[in-house]
Parts: sequence; structure tokens; C-alpha cells
Amino acid sequence: MLVSTGESFKLGFFSPSNSSRNRYLGIWFNKISNRTVVWATNINHPLTDSSGLLKLNENWNLVLLNGTNSVIWSSSSSKHTKADDPVIAQLLDSDILVLRYESNNDPEIYIWQSFNYPLDSLLPGMKLGCLEGFKPKLQEDWDQMDWSGGYTPKTELDYLNGDGFVKARV
Repeated sequence: MLVSTGESFKLGFFSPSNSSRNRYLGIWFNKISNRTVVWATNINHPLTDSSGLLKLNENWNLVLLNGTNSVIWSSSSSKHTKADDPVIAQLLDSDILVLRYESNNDPEIYIWQSFNYPLDSLLPGMKLGCLEGFKPKLQEDWDQMDWSGGYTPKTELDYLNGDGFVKARV
């Protein structure tokens, strides 16, 4: 388990219930006794045993491996360009898991951050709307939209099927 510097959040493997064999990699509030998960990686590809390894691969992406060393999730960032500057993964107190250059902590140049790939929780600082990694269901519909009034999607979005849009609870 990885705990943020101020001990507000924890990153690790969890099961949604004691009876579930499925395991996920996620972030939850550290100081709340009832585990409240605010972000998870492999919701469509759970681990079904005690295996699971999160590591930085040779391309400086975070990858989650199962028991057969198959990648079941990846941060899939192509922003790493500084071959001589090591990349680190860090869990921040704002609930963001980031990949960043070891020598620079400027949020503007994070290589990848979990805030851009939300689950179903909105936390302070998160974006709502078009997110990095967002792909509409029908690109031709998206291209033909009238953007003069700002963000006004005409296509239905479905986060669980990979649309990358936030599902908010009211």
C-alpha cells in the first residue's frame, strides 16, 4: 500500500465486499473507517486471485499486471520525452496519482494523472466535462457539433463503456 504524504489517501488493492473474489487497484480515503474508494484502475478487468503488481514499465507508464504477467491496465501516456530525467509515481494528498519527472513537481507538466480518468466521485480540483483520454462514441457526430456556445454534447456518453465522462451521484 502507498499512503499520501499527509496520510489522507491510500493506494492499494481492494475487494468491494468480503465475499467478492474480485480485486481492484484503487485509491480511498485513509482516515475513514468505512473504505470509500474514489478511484480505481481495473474496473473492467478485475484480478480474480491474490496476484497483482503495479510497476513502471520500460516506457515509463504505470502498468497493472495479473498473475500471468499480462497487462490488465496501463496509464498509456506518451508524454515522457526526457530520457535523462527519471519518472516517479506519487500519490498526492489531493487524491491524485501522478507520474512526474523526479526533478520537477510542477502540475502543469505531469506526465499522467488519475484526475483525468475519474470513476464516479468528484473531488476538489477535478475536471468535469471533456477529459484527457475522452473519445466520443461517434466521432463524425462530435466533429459536426456546434461548439460556438461552449461544451454542448449531442451524443449520449457512457463512462463504464470507455467514454471517459464522469457519472455524478446526486
